Amino acid sequence: MNTPIQRTLTALAATLGLVASGTSLAQTPVKIKIADSFPVGHYLPRYITTPMIERLKANPAAKGMEFEYYPAEQMGKAKDFLSLVQSGVIDIAYVAPGFVSDKMPLSVVSELPLDFTGSCQGTLAYWNLAKPGGMLDKKEFAPNGVRLLFTIVLPPYQVVTRKPFANLKDLEGMKIRASGSAKELVLKKLKATPVLMPTPDVYESLSRGTIDGVLFPFNSLPPYEIHKLSKTSTFGQNFGTFVANWVISEKRFQSLPPAVQQDLTAMGEQLTRSACAQVEKDEAGDVEKVKAAGVKMIALSAADKALVAKAVAYLEGLSEAKGRFVQTDPRGAVSQGSLYLKRPGKARFAYDPPAGLLVVSDGGKVSVHNTKLKTFEAYPLSATPLSLFLARQIRLDRGVVVSRVTRYADGFAITARDGRKQAEGAITLTFADNPMRLLAWTVTDAQGGATRVQLSGFARTSGLAPSLFVLNDPRPRAVGRGKM
Repeated sequence: MNTPIQRTLTALAATLGLVASGTSLAQTPVKIKIADSFPVGHYLPRYITTPMIERLKANPAAKGMEFEYYPAEQMGKAKDFLSLVQSGVIDIAYVAPGFVSDKMPLSVVSELPLDFTGSCQGTLAYWNLAKPGGMLDKKEFAPNGVRLLFTIVLPPYQVVTRKPFANLKDLEGMKIRASGSAKELVLKKLKATPVLMPTPDVYESLSRGTIDGVLFPFNSLPPYEIHKLSKTSTFGQNFGTFVANWVISEKRFQSLPPAVQQDLTAMGEQLTRSACAQVEKDEAGDVEKVKAAGVKMIALSAADKALVAKAVAYLEGLSEAKGRFVQTDPRGAVSQGSLYLKRPGKARFAYDPPAGLLVVSDGGKVSVHNTKLKTFEAYPLSATPLSLFLARQIRLDRGVVVSRVTRYADGFAITARDGRKQAEGAITLTFADNPMRLLAWTVTDAQGGATRVQLSGFARTSGLAPSLFVLNDPRPRAVGRGKM
C-alpha cells in the first residue's frame, strides 16, 4: 500500500538522488573538442592548435577542462565543420571559407589574387576585418553564430602539375584541383578545368591521373607529399590564396569562465601573427624541398626579366639623389620629409616636425633618433629590406628572390626579398616608365605590416655632404647609453 509516508520517503529519495547526481555532474570534467582536417604533423596545427591547447592548460581558470584534439577529419569532412560547431558537436574547429562559400561569400573574396606578397600581409589585413567587432564578424561570423579565434592567409598559390609545362598557355585544358570558388575563377581565366575536392583526396587523385595538377602554396606540398608526384611549378606568381579560420560558437564561448574567454581573446592576434610569420620563414625551406624532389620551377618570363634588368640599371646609375617623401605606416599614420640618397648604402630621411625623427644609413648600420621620445636605436643595414637596393651591386638574380613583377599603364613594380633571410620582410619598388624614375616603395615587415613611401621631386644630384650620412647617438652617457 502506497501510504503518504511512503510517498514522502520516495520523493525525498528522488530529491537526494538528484542532488547526488548534480554533485557528480559538477565533478565531471568539461571537455573541449577541437577538430580539423589536417594530417598529423601538419604545420598549421603545430603553429596554432598546439600552442592554444598548451596555453589553456596552463591557465588556472581552465582547471578541470579536458582538451580532445581530432585531426585528419576524424570528426567529419572539412566542409561540415561549420555546421558541427553550430550544432555543438565540436567546440573549436578549422573552418575554411572556401568550403562554405554560401555561408561566407565575403571572406572568399580574400582568396582572390589580391595585391599581397606574403602570408602576414594577407593575414593581418583579413584579421582586421574578421576579428570580433570587425566588418566580416558582423556580416558573416556573428550571423552564423560563431566567433573567430585565429586565422591565417597562406602565401600566394602556385600552379603545380604532374607533367611539364613551359608557360601558362600549356595549362589550357588541364584538370587542376581548386579549393573553393575563388580559385575556380582563376583557373577558368587560365582556360584550365577546375576540379573541387578535399585536400586529403588530392594525393590519390594526382597519382591516378584523375587530376593533372593543383593550386597549392609551397608550404602545403610536403605535408601531403604532392611534390613527389609533380614535375613543374610556377614560382613567384600569385594565383590566389587560402583562408584558414579557427572558430568557436558564440554560445560555447560565452559558457566558458571569463578568464578563459580573456585568454582566448588575447591569444587571437598573438597566435595569428606568430603563425603567419613562421609560415613565411618556412617557405624558403619548403621551396628547396620541392626543388630537391625534381620539380622544375617556371619563374619570371623574358619580358619580366627585361623589366627587372631595366630597374637594376636605373638604380645602379642612381649614385646620388634627393627629393621629398610622404610615408604611410602600417597604422595609417602619415608623415613627410626630405630624402637624400648616396649609393652604395647611404640614405638620410629627415622627417618634418612634429614627427621628430631622423633616420640615417651610413652604409653599415641604420640609426634612428627620435627627438620627441629621446631614443636612439641602430640596426644592421643588412637586416632591412632597404639593403636590397642600396647595395653597391644590385643582384636580383643571386641571393635575392623576385617574387612578383606587376605592370601598369605607365610603369611597373617589382617585389623582392632577401633569399638568404638576412633581411626579414620584402620590398616593392614602383617605377614610372618613360622617363624611368623611382616613384615609391613599400616595405613589408616580418609581421605583415606595410610602410609605403611615395616620392616627389626625386631626381639625381651631386655633391651631397658626407656629414648628411653620419648620425651618432646625441644623448649624454648618463642617460644610459651603452654599447650597441
